[in-house]
Amino acid sequence: MHKRLELVSQEGSWNWNSDTKTKAQGLKNSLTSFQTIATFIITKNVLDEVKSIASKLQKCEQDVYEAYTMVNTVIENIDTSRKNIDMVFSSWYEEVLTLANKVGVAEFVPRKTSLQRNRSNTPSESPSQHYKRTNAIPLIDSLLRQKNELRRWHTLWQSQLGADIPNIFLLALGSCDSDSFPNIYQLLLISCTLPITSAEAERSFSLLRKIKTCLRSTIAEERMSDLGVIATHYSEIISVVDVCLAFTQTHARRLFQPSLFVD
Repeated sequence: MHKRLELVSQEGSWNWNSDTKTKAQGLKNSLTSFQTIATFIITKNVLDEVKSIASKLQKCEQDVYEAYTMVNTVIENIDTSRKNIDMVFSSWYEEVLTLANKVGVAEFVPRKTSLQRNRSNTPSESPSQHYKRTNAIPLIDSLLRQKNELRRWHTLWQSQLGADIPNIFLLALGSCDSDSFPNIYQLLLISCTLPITSAEAERSFSLLRKIKTCLRSTIAEERMSDLGVIATHYSEIISVVDVCLAFTQTHARRLFQPSLFVD
C-alpha cells in the first residue's frame, strides 16, 4: 500500500494536469491519514474470518452440514475475539502502527469538542483505546447482532410450530418484519427477486435486438428501456387516452389546454 502511495507522490513523467494532481493529492492525504489506516487494518482483521467462509460457501460441491459447521465456527471465533478484545486488539494496533510508520504518519486521535454534530466524543485515555472503542468493538458487535437476529428468527418460528410455517420465500417475506429483522428481510427480498433460470435475461437480449435496429442506433437509454418494458409485458393493455392525459398533465402548456381528452 505504501509503495502505491509513493507512486502517487512522484510526478516523474506522468505529465498530469493540474486537476488530476489536485485529486491525486487529495486521495493521498485521505489514504495516509492515521484514521484511515487504523480503520483499514481493524476492518481487515475483523472480516478475515468472514472472508474464508464467503469463498468456501460459493463452491458448488459444498455440503450443507459442513457449511453449517463452518458458519458456527466463524461465529464462535468472532465471539471469542469480542470477549478477548483487549488482547486481540493490541496485536491489531501494532499492525496499525507498523503501517503508519512505513507511510510516515504520526499517531493521531480526532480532537474532542464540547459540541459534536457529526460524531460523538468517545471517552478514551489513549489512541489505542480510542480506536478500540470507536472502530473494533462496534464492528464486532454488529456482526454478533446479525447472528442474534438469525437466532431470534429461528426462535420465532420454533414457537409457532402449530401455525402454518411459510414454505416459499414470498410467504416468508410477508411474515418478516423489516424493523425487527432488517438483514433477514433483505435476504428474503433478494431471494424473491433471483430468477430460477436465465430465460428472463435471455428474453431481454432477444428483445433488444428487435428494438435497437440499425435504423434506431441512436436511441436514448431511457426510451430504449421503456420500449423494452412495453415489449416484455405485451399482454398489458395500454390506454392511449390515459397516456395522452398523463402527457398533458405533465406538460401543462397553453397548447394542450383545449384538448379533446380533457373536459
